[in-house]
Amino acid sequence: MAGRWRVRPSSTCFAREKRPQSARRLRDEQLMPLIEGIHRRVRAVYDTRRLTRALGHEGLDVAPCTAAWLMHELGRQGRHCRRRRRTTVPEPLQTPVPFTTAPAAARLLRGTSTRPSCDSFARP
Repeated sequence: MAGRWRVRPSSTCFAREKRPQSARRLRDEQLMPLIEGIHRRVRAVYDTRRLTRALGHEGLDVAPCTAAWLMHELGRQGRHCRRRRRTTVPEPLQTPVPFTTAPAAARLLRGTSTRPSCDSFARP
């Protein structure tokens, strides 16, 4: 039975290895050293937005999503220098409600005082 199944040499697994790299991949490999150079030159301060602008100043038109992807692929991350605006302010902590061990609560739970037992749930 094993001899009946043959792998064709032109399967997609082998064709992928022989296929030339795409134009996008070739351009990404050209941009990677430039991104690393800028990242090193600015002491790892630039985030994706600023790195995209720096590449634009050097005459390269790179989309921000491409710069973000390549920075991620290179393992680089810039500092986030923009101040974040807080839209909500948390309320001050309220005093916690004291835990009561009243007899009525114990009758309702029919179990431990912290967690109900399986008997306390009504079954049809």
